Amino acid sequence: MIYNKSYRNSGITTSRLTVDEFKAKEIARKFLEQYHSIIVSEVILEDEIWTVSAKTGLMPKDIKKVMIDAETGRILGYS
Repeated sequence: MIYNKSYRNSGITTSRLTVDEFKAKEIARKFLEQYHSIIVSEVILEDEIWTVSAKTGLMPKDIKKVMIDAETGRILGYS
């Protein structure tokens, strides 16, 4: 499911989430910028986990994904 600003059709109640799209982008950006220069390309919210995709190089395949818990803001993993 792709996040949209109004959470329409997502089934997610915003009051349960403490990390919004902006905060998820910031967490992922700060994490990835330790190792790469980045451009955030996509943010997806699914099952209360944000997946932030970021381009990290010149090649189109140079994309990293960071998974972030939408309640705590903790980084759950990346690929």
